[in-house]
Amino acid sequence: MQRVVFRADGNSEIGLGHVYRSLAFAEMLKEDFKTVFLIKNSIPELKDTILGTCSECSILSDEKQDQELISVIDYINEGDIVVLDGYHFDGEYQKTVRKHCGNVISIDDMHQGHFYSDYILNHCGKLDPEIYDTESYTNLLLGEQYALLRPEFLQAARENNRKIDTSDTLFLSMGGSDFHNLTHKVLRSVIDIDRIMNVNVVIGAANKYYDELRKMAEENPKINMFRNLSAAEMCFLMKKSDIAITPGSGISFEVCAVGMGFISGYYTENQQDIVNWLDETGCASIIGNFCSLEVNDIRNYIKSFLDNVDVSKMVTNQQIVDGYSDKRLRNFFQRL
Repeated sequence: MQRVVFRADGNSEIGLGHVYRSLAFAEMLKEDFKTVFLIKNSIPELKDTILGTCSECSILSDEKQDQELISVIDYINEGDIVVLDGYHFDGEYQKTVRKHCGNVISIDDMHQGHFYSDYILNHCGKLDPEIYDTESYTNLLLGEQYALLRPEFLQAARENNRKIDTSDTLFLSMGGSDFHNLTHKVLRSVIDIDRIMNVNVVIGAANKYYDELRKMAEENPKINMFRNLSAAEMCFLMKKSDIAITPGSGISFEVCAVGMGFISGYYTENQQDIVNWLDETGCASIIGNFCSLEVNDIRNYIKSFLDNVDVSKMVTNQQIVDGYSDKRLRNFFQRL
């Protein structure tokens, strides 16, 4: 069985988004390929999560880029497909890896620098292919038709016909690490809104503010705190919620798959393309830069959303994420 080697990193400093979307990709392929994962700077819980999907997980030593590249080259074989997800895997890295494997695929959302990969996958919609500077042989896989979703969310998207009659339960997740502690800021804005009766908060294993957030939840009965949920648990919790607040990252596609009233924004540059896509398609209402907003700004925005937004229309718009991206990507890989 041909191997697909995933190379991505995740920790409290850079977040977990690269790892989770790579794992969603691996989940789509594991029936037809042997999926293995290379990672460094890993937290213990992350390795267990990876092994829940991939057949192998090798931890690379925390070494400089040139030494790490030697380790990766030693690991891969000529017939492997190598998937790179991370901004430090630049053109020179891609070009070197490409000499030692069958194909290189870059999962990307920043379109910076020159690409030597055989394929670039960016699941954000409404992108102009001209934003990418590539070799003549590079092929682009762009748009929400390639959404990197885990099986539970693919199924949810295929079944998405939700009718939301109330808007009293809020789902909140600001990323696996949330290094700005934006969860705390948003919670402070929400707990005083009478129409919000329950707040389901999800944080990741890499979140350094867990104790602070747990204390806040203990003091506020409307806050329900969850940590390091599985895909099934996350999907179930979203279906029990009416409105979501998340950044414009991979979780945005999960929100669209389930179907919810949706307030999104950004706190890093790489989230802005998805935020623009959510805005243009009417899949979310855009609050702006979470870092620059004050608590009262967020509170007023949520109140305005509750009063003025047609959530049913928004959920209909979200059906652009159709739940068949796994079949499209499997068909594509089988032709490689």
